[in-house]
Amino acid sequence: AGTRGSFLSARRMGPAAPHLVRGRQTYADIAKAVDNAPRAVGGACGRNPIPIIIPCHRVIAKGGRLGGFSGFAGLEMKRRLLRLEGISVT
Repeated sequence: AGTRGSFLSARRMGPAAPHLVRGRQTYADIAKAVDNAPRAVGGACGRNPIPIIIPCHRVIAKGGRLGGFSGFAGLEMKRRLLRLEGISVT
């Protein structure tokens, strides 16, 4: 199993990038793919220095909730980015 709650870098998230399906992957899905904890995935997304390559705005929380987003303008920016990609969000 993973190292729950440990630091996860954007570099380790990199291999998961092709699997970041628009608005359909949860933090838990990505955590499983990179053998770590969902909170670590959220932390790595929050520290992501290359969002054009690792599109963390596509990762959502359980139940279809948006989760968090630390990019410019926060959750409103996440909504805008997903809408630009044709994903309906509330």
